Amino acid sequence: MFWIIKPKLQLKSNLMLQYLDEFESVVFSFISALIIGFQKNVYQVSGTIHFDELETMLKQTDYASKSEVVYSFLTSYYLPCFFPSLLLILMYFKYRGTGFIIYKTKIYFRFSAKAIIFAHIFAIFFGFVKLIKPDEESSIEFFDKFYVNPTDELLTFPSKKKNIIFISVESLETSFFSKSIGGLFNNSYEPNIEKLYSDPKTVYFSSEKGKIGGAEQLKRARFTVSANFALTCSLPFKWMSKSSQITVENSPQYYYPKVSCIGDILQRNGYSTNSIFGTHYNDWNFGSIFDYHGIERVITNQHIINKTLVFIPDFYLFEYIRNRVMDIIKQEEPFYLHIVTRDTHEPGYICNACPEAPTKLERIYRCLDSNIEDFLRWSKKQSWYPNTVFVLHGDHLLRNNDLSALAIQNNYTRTIFNMFLHTSTKVQHKKPRKFTHLDILPTVLAAAGVEIKGNRLGLGSNLFSDTKTILEQRNKEEIEKDLEGVYAWYKNKFEDMNCNLNEPCLKIGLNFSENAFPFENN
Repeated sequence: MFWIIKPKLQLKSNLMLQYLDEFESVVFSFISALIIGFQKNVYQVSGTIHFDELETMLKQTDYASKSEVVYSFLTSYYLPCFFPSLLLILMYFKYRGTGFIIYKTKIYFRFSAKAIIFAHIFAIFFGFVKLIKPDEESSIEFFDKFYVNPTDELLTFPSKKKNIIFISVESLETSFFSKSIGGLFNNSYEPNIEKLYSDPKTVYFSSEKGKIGGAEQLKRARFTVSANFALTCSLPFKWMSKSSQITVENSPQYYYPKVSCIGDILQRNGYSTNSIFGTHYNDWNFGSIFDYHGIERVITNQHIINKTLVFIPDFYLFEYIRNRVMDIIKQEEPFYLHIVTRDTHEPGYICNACPEAPTKLERIYRCLDSNIEDFLRWSKKQSWYPNTVFVLHGDHLLRNNDLSALAIQNNYTRTIFNMFLHTSTKVQHKKPRKFTHLDILPTVLAAAGVEIKGNRLGLGSNLFSDTKTILEQRNKEEIEKDLEGVYAWYKNKFEDMNCNLNEPCLKIGLNFSENAFPFENN
């Protein structure tokens, strides 16, 4: 119960100041609702994130031109956050200047314009406290113990080198397959890909015996950039701060350029290396993880159809790829092609060629299934097919609250899809495996017939072998914490961060071969 004290009359000069305060509070409420809505959006789809991830996320401006992204944000996040602000403003105008005393106490308060501003500031501050995960202290001992530098001395390529086509599939997880083979749904969202599981020549790795469970997701591999970096470099990805990154001409961010990734390895061994994705080069600086790691040709949306499009639909992407592959094989070199699909990125894209389905989500994934199946069917008719390995791997789990709730309801563990087709290597065991993105680099090379001394490269293990992965040796939470030391480890291995990129930049005493590092600019 409150005692109400009526407001007193004010002078005109005071009224002008009051009106100014009220105008500021209304404007601040609109802006605050945007910020709080953004916080809610990020938290619901990604959970807590590190500051370097948030900083990079805020730099992405092209999404603002994508109408479905803007509409989804306004309806799902902004408006639900704005309505409480609007209610607070309406209450203020009804009771402005009115004082309240809590019954039987001396506690007095009143509605004021500045109180509205302070309330929003508190809400924003609390939101960031909940959203941003503080960096944890970690040593470099983990990397010194487990990291194996991918030098050529550890690798033996077959006399006839196999082509490799790696399809990094946006948000493809094992949930979308039928329950009969380990998925979450009664009817598969990926019927054509699911048929491949019945082929005895198809290889996939799973944590569930006889089921399709795949890789476990690490926090430093939960976005497309960090996931593809982990898949191809066998290292976690952590954005370097501006004050500490290497700077060269036309390179706003550098992506651990002296680490040896699959593109570097294959380029050194005579491969033509290529990547194709339907966004622009600077989308989260995605092109950098290829450009500075041995990929000779980085093909983006600006090379494909229309320079004004933010995203190239997968249907047109695969049409372009068919023509591009025919150009690549004319070089008479073995080739590596890294394809990144995008249509299944939230909120999802549906084109006219997509098959009908009961729900939007199912239709989006059936469309993906159709595009990949068409590409594989076309590939089988080409002369280069018998000598080509195909790797299909999801980049990360889908950021979808309904799917997360359904998985929890069914006590289902969500994992990331993987499939190896036309491999040269047989699996040395049939036991379930616990693995992550970090294990894919050596596994892809092994699938192409490359012998790996010790069966380990980077932080990963060759899954075709019986060599244990890090996840099979250590607790996942401990690994997550240790991976935070990746940048400190990188600096330790390369003492002079501003050294000439064309010369070795190693500390004395480190047993790293010069062959492990490609110092040439691409």
